[in-house]
Amino acid sequence: MRDIKTSLKRESPEHESELFDTTWLLLGSMQHLLTNDDILACFSSVGSVMRDGGTVVIELPHPRETFSMGECTRNGWTVPLVESDGDDGGDEKEYGELNIIWGEEDDVFDPVAQIRLFTVGLELKVNDPN
Repeated sequence: MRDIKTSLKRESPEHESELFDTTWLLLGSMQHLLTNDDILACFSSVGSVMRDGGTVVIELPHPRETFSMGECTRNGWTVPLVESDGDDGGDEKEYGELNIIWGEEDDVFDPVAQIRLFTVGLELKVNDPN
């Protein structure tokens, strides 16, 4: 498995000589493609590097989240912060966490453009070393 990051609209991907079994478009990244031409360029780019019979995984928000005129659901996740203890044993010590918060009640949705402006917050917590 390799992690390759590139533009969603790239006409000629850097890795076009390679073919992949699976392509992932995660965290609602396709929401940033605001025109049909952008979406078609994205699918063309993905298709140019896929093996026959390959799979494209597209993660999108639930339509209730996008088209709801009510309050936005607040989501979040926590990423532990770890460091190696320096030994070759590979032990890691957790020294804090990063909390990512996605969405606020007053986030705006434009029903004509079908675009929601989401608030994203980051909260860093570092443990006291004493």
